[in-house]
This record gives sequence, structure tokens and C-alpha cells, in this order.
Amino acid sequence: MVKDFPDNMPQEESPEDQVDARADFILGRLGFSWEDLRGKKILDIGAGSAEFGAAARKKGIEVVSLDRKLIDDEGVAPYQKEGYVQGSGDHLPFADESFDIVVSHASIPLHAAFDRKDVSRFIEEIRRVLKKGGECRFGPVGVGGAFFPVGDPEERASGVSNASWEEDTVDERVRKTSLKTTALLRELVPDLKNSTDDLLAQTNNFYSFVK
Repeated sequence: MVKDFPDNMPQEESPEDQVDARADFILGRLGFSWEDLRGKKILDIGAGSAEFGAAARKKGIEVVSLDRKLIDDEGVAPYQKEGYVQGSGDHLPFADESFDIVVSHASIPLHAAFDRKDVSRFIEEIRRVLKKGGECRFGPVGVGGAFFPVGDPEERASGVSNASWEEDTVDERVRKTSLKTTALLRELVPDLKNSTDDLLAQTNNFYSFVK
């Protein structure tokens, strides 16, 4: 999948610096520091262009980047393809207890539109590949204007201006969706933790559980 990043992210001078900036953004969203990850084997589900894995490997951190589609060659440096595996989150192509940490940024099916069994299968697969005591972090808890244009999808598709939509209307939709999502996840993961009540937080905005 192609990951979206906020439009207000700094535009770095070089492509490699841009990869590092995007990786730092993901790291902050998931409440980690690079030091937290040292000595761990990590799985990144829904890796997109593998910015997170590429930046981690430069720091000597082992990351396997997984996505449904093979990484696109266009605009992607060769080092971003290292450790890249094609596969689906509901059928992870790894042995039991393979990873110390599983992360997924804006990729695990969180919204009410997804079937309960799909979300359940994702959670089951993550638990399976986590080592005992391993941790999963995924999110963000809420996705709003920072990632998606304001307005109704049908209006955007038809070219109708979305300027009349108020930002707090978008925030309210995010809040309601997130509450539904959290309720479903808490049914499936009784020990689920929610890092923040601020749905649009730029740091420490994730769900987590420990195996």
C-alpha cells in the first residue's frame, strides 16, 4: 500500500533524508525511540515503501517489511527493498513466535467498515508470530484531516468543493469511528491499551497489547 503522510511534514533535501523523516514520524506515532528497538526482531505490517524498515536497518535494527504488494520500483531506493516480503496480515508467512515486536502504522483494518472476522484474524495472526512477552503497537487511534482531505468522498469524486465542511465535523466523524473501532478491538483484545484520547495526536497515538 502507499502510505500517506501529512502535507505539513518538512520536505527534506534528499530522498534518503525524506525516508528518514517519514520513519521518524511513524516511530513517534507509535511511541517508540530507536533505542527501544535495538536488539529486537521487528515485523512492520503494511510497510508501503518501507521507510520505517529502511531507516531502522541503517541503525542496525532488524526489521521485516510486509505488504500485500511488492514494493514499486519507481522512486524507491534499492536499500528500501531489503527485508521486504509480500504477504497479507491475515495470513502472515512466518513461523510461530518469530518476532519481538510487531508494528503497523495506518494499515491494520481499524474502521467499522471492516468485518469483525477480518479484524479478529489480524489479531490472531499477530499473536501467533509474536514471541512470549512480545508487544504489538498499531494505529493511529484516529485518522483525520492530517491524512485525508476534508469532505465527503462522493463530493470529492464528483469534483464538488469541500470548502463548506467544517474541521470539527471531520473531527467528530473521526471520534465516532474511533470509538466504534476501540469497542470492537476491546472485545477481541481484553488487554488492549489505548495510548491517548487525542485522536489527532502526532505522537504516542496507538493501540497496543503484549502477548
